[in-house]
Amino acid sequence: ELDPVFTYTETEYTLNLDSSASVLSFEYNTEDMYATVTGTESQIVLDGTSTREIIVKAEDGTERKYTITINKERTDNAKLKELSVTGFDFIDGEGSVVIFDPNVFEYYLNVPRTKNALLRSEVIAVPEDSNAVVSKGNNITLSTTNDNLYTITVTAPDGFTKETYTIHIERQKNNDSS
Repeated sequence: ELDPVFTYTETEYTLNLDSSASVLSFEYNTEDMYATVTGTESQIVLDGTSTREIIVKAEDGTERKYTITINKERTDNAKLKELSVTGFDFIDGEGSVVIFDPNVFEYYLNVPRTKNALLRSEVIAVPEDSNAVVSKGNNITLSTTNDNLYTITVTAPDGFTKETYTIHIERQKNNDSS
């Protein structure tokens, strides 16, 4: 539904569509049977924001342009809005705490030697789009000698856009030399 409701004097409109809309065309009636209208034909609607222009040309050649901003829900969002591990902070190379950023896909974490495993239930992963599917890895046994990687894959509602977040976990080595 156009916002505001159509009147021939208003030339700027907004149309909000859900993600199921794939093609859009416009129906119209003109006051003058000799007026021509362009821009109403069926067109594919892309996710996000796009613009359609409809031009009405009167018999005397004067034109009026109507601009419609179309907002279609995106279905390709495969990002997390939250990622954390219960009881631990992500760190950088200097050991400083790092705040989660949806556009960063690798994180680092140090755990004490007494922590033998990372459980799925300890990894909190919340998608930006509530219709996205989050697939967390299984529980992993933490090694002091091998790389410990835990992955979280997010699949967007479109079913094929994916992002993978990786947590590198370093388990403290035994420093007892006796």
